Amino acid sequence: MDNKKRITRLEVETGLAKLLFYTKVSLYYEPYLPYQDIFKKILNIVEKWLTYYANDGNLSNMSDTEAKSIIDLVNKVPVDAYSCDYYEELENWVDIVIYYGSCPLNEVFDESKIILKGKNRR
Repeated sequence: MDNKKRITRLEVETGLAKLLFYTKVSLYYEPYLPYQDIFKKILNIVEKWLTYYANDGNLSNMSDTEAKSIIDLVNKVPVDAYSCDYYEELENWVDIVIYYGSCPLNEVFDESKIILKGKNRR
């Protein structure tokens, strides 16, 4: 089985753009207004990641603490709040962007050796 992978700048930029979009939409979507404080905190982390990418051209400065925090924040929104696809998309793009932040950019790497940021390490 071939575990070799390469992540491009376009993939990272697309992931960040979609994560930003779904976070902002969720922030202002009326059924999610009771969770606006949570989405503001998520947006704060996403904006940090955008800054890392803009300054360094990668997400290597993403910390385990930030990744864990954003996962915890996403999990604070109760399942019964899922009145549309926005939240599900936000949740998916959080996972994708964390994966991108855990991998080298524009290099071939062995995917089986990646340790995701924000996940419990043993």
